[in-house]
Amino acid sequence: MTSKNQVTLPKAAVEQVGNPTHFRVQVAQGAIILFPASLVVNEAANEAMARVEELGITDVKLRKMLKKLGAKG
Repeated sequence: MTSKNQVTLPKAAVEQVGNPTHFRVQVAQGAIILFPASLVVNEAANEAMARVEELGITDVKLRKMLKKLGAKG
């Protein structure tokens, strides 16, 4: 991490999520989670986020899902 709190992501990890140029950042229970993102928030993204909330996917559930997928943290 640099003095400006910048991090370098492993190339292989970025490639696995489609080589995005931007990430959405969320903090959950002491962990920083990066989501591939574009600069334009579209209606489909808003609908997807609303659906996740409707399904009751909590931070804990999200962390468990990410762990199963091999994410560290």
